[in-house]
Amino acid sequence: MPSESIASFLDLARENNLLGGEDVEALFQQPDVPQQNLAALCEFLQNRGVLTDYQAAMIRAGKGYELNFAGYPILGELGPCPGGTAYKGIHPSLRTPVVIRRLRTDWFAPDDNASAYIQRAQDAAPAVHPHLAHLLDAGVAREEPFAVLEPFDSADLESLIGDIGPMPAALAIEFIRQAASALQMAHLRGFAHGDVRPANLRAGPLVTSTRPRADGSPRYRPAPTATIKLFELGLVPNRPATEGDPYRAPEARGPSPEADVFALGGTLAFLLTGKPPAPALIHSIRPDVPMPLVELAVEMMSAEPNARPTAAEVLGKLAAMSPGVIPAELKPYPLPESSSILGGGESEHLEVTGITEGSDVDLVEAADVELASVAAETLPAVGSWPAYESYHPPAFVPTELHTPQEWGAPAAFDPLAEDRGGSRPKAPRARPDRKINKTKVLIWVTVGLLLNALALGIWAALAFGIFEGSPKADPTQEPKEQKNPNNPPKPNKKGNRPPV
Repeated sequence: MPSESIASFLDLARENNLLGGEDVEALFQQPDVPQQNLAALCEFLQNRGVLTDYQAAMIRAGKGYELNFAGYPILGELGPCPGGTAYKGIHPSLRTPVVIRRLRTDWFAPDDNASAYIQRAQDAAPAVHPHLAHLLDAGVAREEPFAVLEPFDSADLESLIGDIGPMPAALAIEFIRQAASALQMAHLRGFAHGDVRPANLRAGPLVTSTRPRADGSPRYRPAPTATIKLFELGLVPNRPATEGDPYRAPEARGPSPEADVFALGGTLAFLLTGKPPAPALIHSIRPDVPMPLVELAVEMMSAEPNARPTAAEVLGKLAAMSPGVIPAELKPYPLPESSSILGGGESEHLEVTGITEGSDVDLVEAADVELASVAAETLPAVGSWPAYESYHPPAFVPTELHTPQEWGAPAAFDPLAEDRGGSRPKAPRARPDRKINKTKVLIWVTVGLLLNALALGIWAALAFGIFEGSPKADPTQEPKEQKNPNNPPKPNKKGNRPPV
């Protein structure tokens, strides 16, 4: 039932490792903490970063038990994923961000089951590679299979082509080369993927394009530093063969290295044309693509498994085509329009810069070519959790260090914090080293001494009365009569004259 009181709210939070006992004690020792209104308390904890909006809502709805699955605290819901629902969470001890997939048991029917699925996932987990999505955990909790993966700021290649159109050859070469290196490692360890396709290859990080979609939503494209990661190794359920699947080898009855190479060749053809894989049509659709790359795609999708190169051979051939600078000639090549996979509406395919033999183009520069023109553009980084229709892991660059706060993870409650936003105090900025100007210092010292001497002189003048004038006559006293020899003094009443 919904949580209506603060006491039951805090009990649920503690039971699901969202609040510790010390945090609860600290709460009730603070005079500014709301203790009578549950809604106000939730808002207080959300502002402090102790709880996410999703967590507070779930606890108030009486679903606090859902916030800790298989020992992983849940921070929020991402949306649908292959076979179930994905959530963003944090590692229970490391406090690092993770993606948690909760899977439906009926997803494995009719040719697979949860036990076999978990066993394959656990077997593939030790396979670690820079271009392979790392599986952190897998198992069954509450009778539900689950898998825990690392987050990756990315978009799948199928969705990305819907935004940018066919890729420049240099970028397609680099992405397929990275995927081939991940497959080579898996094949050497005895694993086959079984479902290599653009939807299971993700590129990131992303930047926004200057040309939005028709509905006003932003388009995305790979950043100059974007890399590829292959997802779903060990997480592909056994499925019966699907008729008309362009990425499934004709002989495939299950995962095999030869089938993986076939599917990777189809992915290469799709990146170059934006259409279902048809290697023989690459040159007619994209005459700017180097012929060795077209021939490699045709060879990878050969009907005979033995005629296909291995992943190691594909890696070597692609590396020879892209040692950092590849022969190319830039010329604009218009491409037809097709429907957008990302936005659900028409995707305005942009003019791609073709690459043919003739000149040198830096690979990083080719990856950052503006698809509307050859001119480069400076674009801001995409914010977290881009709103794609398909499932996307959290938007974090794997080469950077991330704290749980970046995911909105609960932070330790700090009763002394004055910042209601839960932000940490900023470190003081280091002042740059400055050289002392001795001339300026000498001038200022001299000016100071002169001012002091002037002040002392004024004080001495006041003390010794230098500024005092001659005394003025008192206006209240009558002026004395002056003596005049022509006017003798008058006699007094007795007739005596005063002496002269």
